[in-house]
Amino acid sequence: MKSIYNNLINSFCLIAALLLAIGCSEEYKYDTDYSFHKDATLKVNLADENNVLAVKLANGTHALTVKVTPEDVFIDSKAYLYEIDDNSIATVALNGTLTLLKVGETKLTVKFRGNQEISTTCTLVVEPTLVGDLIIDDSNEICVEEEKTLDLAEYTSVIPSDVNNKVLHYEVKEGFTDYVEVVEGSIIRGLQKGAAIIIVSTTDGSKISKELALTVTGKIPVSEIRPGSITKLEGKTVGIAQVFNLGNCATAYPINASEKKLAYELVAGEGVVSMDENGVVKTLAAGDVEIKISVTDEFQEAAPLIVKFKVSESLTLFERSLWFVDTSIVYANGNNYTADNTTGKPEHLIDGSNSTYLALTKPGKKYNAEITPADHVLFFVVDMNAEQEFNYFYYRHRNTTVNFQVYAISMFGSNDNENFTAIEEDIVLGGPGYAVELTKDLPLSKFRYIKVEFRDWNRNAGTNATIAEFNVGKK
Repeated sequence: MKSIYNNLINSFCLIAALLLAIGCSEEYKYDTDYSFHKDATLKVNLADENNVLAVKLANGTHALTVKVTPEDVFIDSKAYLYEIDDNSIATVALNGTLTLLKVGETKLTVKFRGNQEISTTCTLVVEPTLVGDLIIDDSNEICVEEEKTLDLAEYTSVIPSDVNNKVLHYEVKEGFTDYVEVVEGSIIRGLQKGAAIIIVSTTDGSKISKELALTVTGKIPVSEIRPGSITKLEGKTVGIAQVFNLGNCATAYPINASEKKLAYELVAGEGVVSMDENGVVKTLAAGDVEIKISVTDEFQEAAPLIVKFKVSESLTLFERSLWFVDTSIVYANGNNYTADNTTGKPEHLIDGSNSTYLALTKPGKKYNAEITPADHVLFFVVDMNAEQEFNYFYYRHRNTTVNFQVYAISMFGSNDNENFTAIEEDIVLGGPGYAVELTKDLPLSKFRYIKVEFRDWNRNAGTNATIAEFNVGKK
């Protein structure tokens, strides 16, 4: 009796396996009588009267649906085969989801699996996204100096941002050709003093044009020195052997000023720091420092900037006021970090607070809107504003919860943010029994950019990897 039972079971399993294999094959020809479908016709939904299905490239995907006539004939949505002639324009999944790849036109065919003579074709047109509006930034008067050029692309933009053709055409309006000329593309040149108008037009077929008013002037003075992140250095105490590139931060405005060069003067701190004409400062000894940043043009309209800070022998970790942090990923919401209430941002990695932190969703995990692909290699890059020489680093976990900790990292250095050299790899940092904060020696290195790659973390618990603080220094 037991043998008969086992044979029945084995036979049933074999039949089920064959049915499964047959059901998964697109080549299988159904034996079932589908004669009652012989008068059925198909039509791709949303195809127009000319049998054209038009979809926007910006949509990314499109779910195909099929109308069956007569209506009393039912065909399950899973019973169709989909074919596209040109898979460089779009591809189609087994469930009928189109993935749109580029603007173009191709043939789309849909067949009933049970009787492939029941089919329909249509023309699939993947359309570009056209410009909806042309924006002219006239918040400040646009000026160009006589015999000087200006790129008007700085003052024009289109919406939506995902349009396929953002190229604009620039043309001097009739009656103003004595004052200005278009050199090439968006570059114009001032000819003589006076007011002029440029007609800016879209080239994608949306037929939108607007007028851009500008003034051709004599020499244009610098009206303002914008300090950028330099203000964060004000009043700080820094260590010896650190470099600050003030020239990377301070900017002369407007952007088309005649003479935008800035002058850097060491008012106090001779022997405490060294400084070159471009504002690159290196700390040498303990003491007080005062630096003046001023314009060099003949007008002297812009007020100078003054920055003061102290240098101390007791500090070996670097001051991070002028630093910037980026990460390896940009999520669908546009963030390059995982938001966790008010924290999670890259700058929280270098803000000096133990209660804030950088958060990134672990590979293969989802946290709210942030999804990190399973094969993504997470890392962050610290731009130290200038080449720094360092031989150790400081690291602080968010807290003692090992689920959030990065267990191991690898560090790489670069001076162009493209070509990275290994500093030290597979450095163990966390896990059960490890301290919340730690310092570790490194080979003596000199780089502007440091990339920190996540190598190990808890893969079974916790959705995000978090880091409270990161710094380097020289002992």
